[in-house]
Amino acid sequence: DAFLQLLEYASQDADPKVFEPLRGPIYERADAFRQALIDAEPKQLDSLIEFTGRAYRRPLTDAEAAGLRGLYRQLRREELTHEEAFRFTLARVFVSPSFLYRPETPPAGSGPGPISDWELATRLSYFLWSSPPDELLRAKAADGTLHRPEVLSAESRRMLGDARTRRLATEFACQWLHIYDFESLDEKSEKHFPEFGDLRSDMQEESIRFFSDLFQNDGSALEILDADYTFANDRLAAFYGINAGVPGLKVGEADARGWRRVYGVCAVARGGILAMSRASPRNSSAGRS
Repeated sequence: DAFLQLLEYASQDADPKVFEPLRGPIYERADAFRQALIDAEPKQLDSLIEFTGRAYRRPLTDAEAAGLRGLYRQLRREELTHEEAFRFTLARVFVSPSFLYRPETPPAGSGPGPISDWELATRLSYFLWSSPPDELLRAKAADGTLHRPEVLSAESRRMLGDARTRRLATEFACQWLHIYDFESLDEKSEKHFPEFGDLRSDMQEESIRFFSDLFQNDGSALEILDADYTFANDRLAAFYGINAGVPGLKVGEADARGWRRVYGVCAVARGGILAMSRASPRNSSAGRS
């Protein structure tokens, strides 16, 4: 198409014959490209079916796979392009209850029964990561070993070591303490708390990092009350009055975002320096900061 436009413009100011040697190779490559698009269509539909299994967090039944393929073929018979038919079929996946919800098949009879390995993988992944199972967890569900205590324990520890555990701190701990939307809190008096507006997002990040560390290192629930450490960046450390020169305080190396682990904050607080306490910024949303 671009070549034909080029010929039209060239014919106005010059002799278009100079472009004629290009016509054959360009048309050949264009035809090959169009054929490649056609050849890719079945592969793309296969990929959509494979993706649907991940979206549903379990293997598709033969009927489900056939239904999606049938929908695509019907749309093509209605003279929709491949791209249009593909989009409508993908939309069907995203409005399916199997994607929108996390259903579990009840056991036979009236009594309780174990969930399947696929359902267990979904429970574990959404609890720890707030997201669908990854490929490693899916593999354990697929081979039927995830329900074994040693396998389940190993997968739990692997997942806790992943950075996505931050979502457990955000979605569970921050909601539990009612600080989920702390960074948007605007109920503080600017007159009495002039620094709060600039520090609220840092305070929320401090809480998220504290709980992420607690979960990943198998910390005790008592540490929520009496931990002798916290996390702070330069702005938060300055506000709390903690720095590396204070006796009894140990400041770790800063990460890529400028956050440090700070040890000994309880000792510093007892020494009269304003430092983080579990009842301070973590409960600021209740008015105590």
